[in-house]
Amino acid sequence: MRKRDDAFEAFRASNPVDESTVPAPDSPQARALFDEITATPRTQEVALARFPRRRLVVAIAVALLALASIAAAWLILRDVTDPIAVVCYQAPSLDSDAADATTEGTLGVELCEPAWKSGRLVNEDIVPSGEVPPLVGCVTDQGNLAVFPSDSQALCTQLGLAEPNPESVPDSDVLRELQNELVQHFDQQVCQPIEDASQDVRRILDTHGFEDWQIQVAPGGAGRPCASLAFDVANETVHLVPIPDLSSGARP
Repeated sequence: MRKRDDAFEAFRASNPVDESTVPAPDSPQARALFDEITATPRTQEVALARFPRRRLVVAIAVALLALASIAAAWLILRDVTDPIAVVCYQAPSLDSDAADATTEGTLGVELCEPAWKSGRLVNEDIVPSGEVPPLVGCVTDQGNLAVFPSDSQALCTQLGLAEPNPESVPDSDVLRELQNELVQHFDQQVCQPIEDASQDVRRILDTHGFEDWQIQVAPGGAGRPCASLAFDVANETVHLVPIPDLSSGARP
């Protein structure tokens, strides 16, 4: 206890205030000052304490919005990497009936107009039969163009799909031209042997600048001497599938 008393005595001795000029603790002046201090609200202290926190919350919110905008921009646009398989939907839903688009023409929603005009697609809740509704094109996770009857610019987002990246359309059109030429070549053949078909496909691929593409021939047999065509855009491959010679009356 003695050490503690000595410490307080040293503290008092270092007090720079002349205690003879300070009112006594039980004086009216001291009591009035005490009452004034205890009655003063702490509003200013609370406000100062909360202000930096509010600024921090706002800063975090702005940063999250900025990140969300960047993520949205990345998700909204996607390249059409498989422009050959264009699907035309009958309703603004991935679960609705669908039809294949025409192979003629450049990549766009217009490829689905013939399906509506011909009556292959009908949705009288949107337009009368034979008329073309407003069309919206979206890109699937597989890189295909999916076309829906709608005038909503937010439809792709609502369906969990992306919007076509316009910069990918020119390359897509080159691929569609390749497809059309190959299809026309095979349509002109009554029954083209596999070996001849392989040579012709290689020539057409190289002419269009697709030297890196591969040709794969599926197993066949004596009863399947003719070549048919299939595309694997993801793996840059043209498949030649042996089929029977239908011109001779043979059946698969």
